[in-house]
Amino acid sequence: MEDNKSNIQKNKEIDVNQLNFLKVDKLKRGSHAFSLMLRNEDIIVGLNGKIFRGTQKILNQRLKDEEIKIITIFRKEIFFNVKADGPLGIKLLEVGNDEADELLKKTEEYL
Repeated sequence: MEDNKSNIQKNKEIDVNQLNFLKVDKLKRGSHAFSLMLRNEDIIVGLNGKIFRGTQKILNQRLKDEEIKIITIFRKEIFFNVKADGPLGIKLLEVGNDEADELLKKTEEYL
């Protein structure tokens, strides 16, 4: 019985290495992301000075829960930070694996 519980626990844990960075897909006028001057194709690579890879749901939850909300963005070979006041209010897509591997190396050097 104990082994079964630990297997269930392991299955619920998310392997961060299997998650990807998130890319801005559809920017909406009036959204929080628009007010932060984000653009389509911007990639969210960090949150509060640490690498962030996850789903849009995880990002939104962290942006609600965290007191300090500094998002690191990668745009056309440049990293920059923006201060968010909560969820961005836009659609985000996961970055493809090939692009994510290269981006992870660059982000590790930056952060």
